[in-house]
Amino acid sequence: MKIVSIFGWGLCLVVSFRLVFADRGLLDYLRTGKVIDEQYLSLRKIDQENKSLDSEIFKIKNDRKHQKRLVRDNLGVIEGDEYLILFAEETGSVGVI
Repeated sequence: MKIVSIFGWGLCLVVSFRLVFADRGLLDYLRTGKVIDEQYLSLRKIDQENKSLDSEIFKIKNDRKHQKRLVRDNLGVIEGDEYLILFAEETGSVGVI
């Protein structure tokens, strides 16, 4: 009877050890939960960025003032009644530009 009891406890110990430390065990389950949480946060961030981009695309397509500002800021286009003045960069050398 004592041998059966020792064998039973040994089997319980092995099964418990496997349950906690083996592949797909408790530790793996906890790591997977952390990965899922990180992926969920990443998904929320990407969703927010997509909403922002959708809003920007809508403005580009439909808002004339926004279109003009983008063209002016990114392409350097000026209106017909404006003048563009370019200043030379200051350098240590003297010369004619």
